[in-house]
Amino acid sequence: MNKRAILHAALTSGVVVITGIELTDGVYTGWVANLDIGAHSMYQDYNFNSFAESDQSYYGSKADGLYLLDGTDDAGAQIVPVIRTGKDKMDTEQQKRVPVAYLGVRANGTLMLKTITNGVVNVYSLNATNDEIAEARVKPGQGLRASYWQFEIGNLNSEDFELESLSVFPVMTMQRIIK
Repeated sequence: MNKRAILHAALTSGVVVITGIELTDGVYTGWVANLDIGAHSMYQDYNFNSFAESDQSYYGSKADGLYLLDGTDDAGAQIVPVIRTGKDKMDTEQQKRVPVAYLGVRANGTLMLKTITNGVVNVYSLNATNDEIAEARVKPGQGLRASYWQFEIGNLNSEDFELESLSVFPVMTMQRIIK
């Protein structure tokens, strides 16, 4: 098998690439890239130098030993699940409002949606008690407008949640730049 065929087989078989970086201040950031679906994830304070999977259990290794990666906390510290999008100009630099956001989500407890515009963070909460994926609606503040929007979704109860979709329908304003 030539190198191109091997690469093609790797890219079409759900390969996941994992890398870790230690920053100078001791903060560890790990990046995971799923080449099968084109998604990536970032993990903070995940200071392992290698990972392994055996019998559907996952392990992380570092200088002082091998760790089973399971459980709902991190050595007693609460894990808050969060998903953050990249900054999105939604196909135009023109200023826009987002009057409503729809989430396809399965969760129990209180979810929060943050909007990040022009460096300002606004937080909205919604109660979700869905055992199946269901639609939830959030109405961001009417005065918010920006060229670039970023969203963050998290569960305030530190419980798992599944986000199937985040849909927004921007309304363009006449102004292009806020001074």
